[in-house]
Amino acid sequence: MGPGFVIEEVLNQWAPTDEASVTSMESEDSESTLFIQQIVAPATTVVVTTSLLSIMLLFVVNTEWLRIGLLNGGLALIGMVRRRDYDGDFQRGRVVGYLVANPGVHFRALLAALDMSNGQLAHHLKVLEETEMIWRRRDGRMMRYYPSTIDSKLDENDLPVPLLSPDPNSLQGRILELLDATGNDIVNLSQKELAVRLESSQQLISHHLKTLEAYGLIERDRVGMRFRYRLTREALFLLESTDLDV
Repeated sequence: MGPGFVIEEVLNQWAPTDEASVTSMESEDSESTLFIQQIVAPATTVVVTTSLLSIMLLFVVNTEWLRIGLLNGGLALIGMVRRRDYDGDFQRGRVVGYLVANPGVHFRALLAALDMSNGQLAHHLKVLEETEMIWRRRDGRMMRYYPSTIDSKLDENDLPVPLLSPDPNSLQGRILELLDATGNDIVNLSQKELAVRLESSQQLISHHLKTLEAYGLIERDRVGMRFRYRLTREALFLLESTDLDV
């Protein structure tokens, strides 16, 4: 038997590894973990939320005073909706009634007479127009409203004019008279000129001018730095149909 060899110690052992493969496996493990976390978190939230809602619903169902309170609240809400509908019908009835008595009145006069807000009146007028209870026609810068009892095909000159009758001895009546007397002048009178001619304060004249304008008896136009006032068709009709002395 020949001489033998004995391996006493392995100094180094090299085994080829695929670093790219190891890195890829680690990346896949991380992505899988992240994906699972993204699924588990919302699912946990849904479960917790559903559980809380179920507990609250069960508590409400089993608590009589709370259940009755919620029921009464719902009935009150339904009652409010019905009351709003009733109030709307009532207010629209007021509008129609006023237009029957004062056909041809314009928007601002309706506001002053019925004591509504712009939004309320605009809404009720729209509903009444859609249901053909009233109709409207533009007259210069104003919009006039008429009830459906008046033919909308009538010529403008044949349409009725609302009858308003301020006291001829009042300051409002005197303003109308003065504007009528100076209606053919080249330039209409201003607030200051009216105050001087009527021997009144500008503050008082301003108040009455706003009232007359609200009722559609006068209109104003800006000329230079001032507003100048003129009579409307209603005011001319009013002056012609009364015994006002100019």
